[in-house]
Amino acid sequence: MPSSLTPFYAWSKERILTGPWMVMPVALFVLGHGPDAYQVSMIPALYAATVFFRAFDDFFCFAYDQSHRTSDYQQYGKRPLLILALPSGLIYLCTLPYLFTIESLRLNVLLILVSCGLYLMLEGSKFITLVSLTKYPVILYVIGLPTGESNWLGVIIASLFFVGREVLEEFFNVRNKKIEVGFVLLLVNAKLISRYV
Repeated sequence: MPSSLTPFYAWSKERILTGPWMVMPVALFVLGHGPDAYQVSMIPALYAATVFFRAFDDFFCFAYDQSHRTSDYQQYGKRPLLILALPSGLIYLCTLPYLFTIESLRLNVLLILVSCGLYLMLEGSKFITLVSLTKYPVILYVIGLPTGESNWLGVIIASLFFVGREVLEEFFNVRNKKIEVGFVLLLVNAKLISRYV
C-alpha cells in the first residue's frame, strides 16, 4: 500500500471497517424507512454519510480523543480526517435532493453548521462528544420523510438507543458490542415485523 494512503487506511480500519459500522447504514435505512417500497438507492448515500460524519466528528474531537484514548490513526494528525470528510460530505449532500428531499439537504446543512459552532464552543470540554449525537435523529428523520413514515416511535426509540450508547461509552466507559448489536438487530426485526405482518 502506498504510504500516502496509510493514514486513511489506519482511520478506516479502526473507525469504519468494523462489524457494527459496516452494517450501521443498512440498519439505519431499515429503522428510518417508512411503509413505502424500499428505496435501496439510499443505502450508498448512507454509507457516504457514515464516513462523512465519523471523519467530521473525529476531526473536531481530535484533541479530546487524543487525551482520552490511543488510536493508531492519531499519529497522522487531523489533516487526513479533513481530506476524508470533504469528499464524502459532498457526495452525501449532493445525493440528498435526488434520493431524499430538498428539505433533507437544508436540514443536514443546518446540522453541519450548528455542529461546527458547538464543536468550536465546547473545545476542550468533555461535552464536546455529545455534539455527534445529533446526527442519529436527523439521519433517521431524513430517511423516513420521503418514504411515507408516519409512526415515528421506532425512529425515537432508535435515536434514544444510539444516544444512550454514546453517553455510556464516553461518560461511563461502558461498552458491550454484543449487547449493542443484539439490540440493533432487535429493533430492526421489530421494524421488519411491523412492516410485513
